[in-house]
Amino acid sequence: MSAPTAYEPSRYAAGNTNPDAYSVTVRVTNNTGAAFDPVLLHAAMSTGGGPATQIVDAESGMPPQNQLQPGRSMTYDVAFSTTTNSGEAQVDVTPSFDHDAAVFTGTL
Repeated sequence: MSAPTAYEPSRYAAGNTNPDAYSVTVRVTNNTGAAFDPVLLHAAMSTGGGPATQIVDAESGMPPQNQLQPGRSMTYDVAFSTTTNSGEAQVDVTPSFDHDAAVFTGTL
C-alpha cells in the first residue's frame, strides 16, 4: 500500500461526493498454490474517524479482473472521496469473504 496522495477525479468519476480526494496504490501478491480471482477484492478507507467513499474513475484505472497466478503480484490504484484533508487515514483491503482484511494506516 502506498501513502495516500491527493487525487483529482475526472469529470466522469462516480462517487466523488466529498470535498477532498485521495488515491492509494494497492499491491496484491499471491503466495498460495492456486490462482487468485480478484473479483471479490475490496478496499475501504476511513479518514478522521469517518468513512470515505470509493471513487470509480475509468481514467485512473479499474480494479483488476484477471486471475492472479501463484507467485505473481499486481498493482492497481483506488481513489476515495473524503471529508478531511489532514490526519490519520486507514485503508482496509479484503481479498475475499474467506480472508481477513489487511489494515494499513498513515496520514493525509
